Amino acid sequence: MGLILCKTKESKTPYVIKNMGQSICSLEELCYYIYNNVYLIGSDLICDELIEYIVKELGEEKLASNLRTLIERRAGLSDMVVCILRYVDYYSVSEIEALKDIIDSMASKNVLERLAARADNLLKNRCYHSALKNYGMVLKSKHDDSLTDIFYANVYHNMGVTYAKLFLYEPAFASFMEAYDLSKNEESRKQALVAATLYMEQNGNELMKMSAEDKFVVNHEIETLMNNAVFSEGYEPVKNAFALNESGYVKEYNEALEKIIEGFEEDYMEFIN
Repeated sequence: MGLILCKTKESKTPYVIKNMGQSICSLEELCYYIYNNVYLIGSDLICDELIEYIVKELGEEKLASNLRTLIERRAGLSDMVVCILRYVDYYSVSEIEALKDIIDSMASKNVLERLAARADNLLKNRCYHSALKNYGMVLKSKHDDSLTDIFYANVYHNMGVTYAKLFLYEPAFASFMEAYDLSKNEESRKQALVAATLYMEQNGNELMKMSAEDKFVVNHEIETLMNNAVFSEGYEPVKNAFALNESGYVKEYNEALEKIIEGFEEDYMEFIN
């Protein structure tokens, strides 16, 4: 789990969290596990075995008593998690409140829905490889009849977005088409067309035949993206660098380009997490 500073007692005998196979030896490790698996934890996390471990191995009778009281009152999972986090004081108040909101929003969702939400959050935070791994776990699981085709279409669509962010246009195209086949959402089809066009420009061969109308849609979408690029966060440094070159400041121009490239490298390392 990595190096974690523990203020409370650390046990010699680890506790293994059910269904996840994760071992913990302290309340701080429990908090760390909860915080980093918020989209996956369920009501079975706070069980008699965990409470017994908190008492016998960690010597925290007060926390155990608080958790028993919450269970007797039939409190929700978020209330019990907040009880643990506040007791240990490992995370800030704002972090705990944000975590509580996520748990509440996940309360009525099953494991696959939680996995998908986790993947969406990873995509939002540009952890693209981890997002793909989680989307893949959703799609490799046995089809859940309680979930609609729209749910699976959204998973495929967002997987397509993730592949496109990594410039992997062939799997992006395939994912968008799977999404379209399930939902008939024109946005998925439009993104599939764009991915197919970018793949052709990258590799020189076609993934699909496109009508004149399809080509118009693609050109319009790419033109929109190009027009919006000037408003992106990364455009300003590039514009400033070229301005230096046009003004004859070659040394400063090269230094600015080197800094931009270093930023690209840092972003790439973040993307592949």
